[in-house]
Amino acid sequence: MKSERTTSSDFERFKEHAIQAFRAWGVDDWDIRFKHQRLSGAMANCSTDLTGRMARLRLSTDFGPNPITDAILRDTARHEAVHVLLAQVTNIGNSRWATEDEFKAAEEALVQRLLRVLP
Repeated sequence: MKSERTTSSDFERFKEHAIQAFRAWGVDDWDIRFKHQRLSGAMANCSTDLTGRMARLRLSTDFGPNPITDAILRDTARHEAVHVLLAQVTNIGNSRWATEDEFKAAEEALVQRLLRVLP
């Protein structure tokens, strides 16, 4: 199957959608950075540094067989932005008794639920 490649224009739309989500959700106390690079097995990802209040959202240059539409770029950007909203909870949860796999599964379930209710 043909692999879809994101363009610099796709990357700019991804960034715009993420910035719109952060503004709508009142997330103004983070240094948000963006990167467009090849990611293995993911259309996008997010990493955070709580101490520095810095988040890096990455859009993959390779979307695999997934179509690249504005709606998918918006949903992908919002999904990664929700991870920033959850960063503190994620950090706390990672320091408790739960296994990493259990915690990641719970975090993803919460991300999906929040995406259904957040503007």
